Amino acid sequence: MILLDANFLYAYYNKQDVHHKRAIELSKELKQTPDELIILDYIFDEVISVSLNRLKNINKVKIIGKDILSSLGISYINEETFQKAWNIFSNQSNTKFSFTDCIIIAFMNIYNIKNLASFDKEFLNIKDINLIL
Repeated sequence: MILLDANFLYAYYNKQDVHHKRAIELSKELKQTPDELIILDYIFDEVISVSLNRLKNINKVKIIGKDILSSLGISYINEETFQKAWNIFSNQSNTKFSFTDCIIIAFMNIYNIKNLASFDKEFLNIKDINLIL
């Protein structure tokens, strides 16, 4: 499995994003892998919320949401993942990771997922995560 981060998806759908070209290239590469591509419900929320905030176009955001929902598997956070994420978040000495980032870390740890498509280089500091840039 390969987990997709919000910044990867946002860059894919936004031609103005600095990472758009790389997101398109990476998307083509990922479609060639036998791995299942998934996102978390928290990631879907973040992509839709950020897209609406930045694009100011509800119709365009609805198209993005429909495309994501029809093409990717969405995994939903359970209580165990939520609590583990809260522990990660609350034990930080500074704010390197948002709570959603901590959800990603916890989910990947619990379900032994190693690969993350993200442009957030902070994930390079997490031992068991293979960051796909």
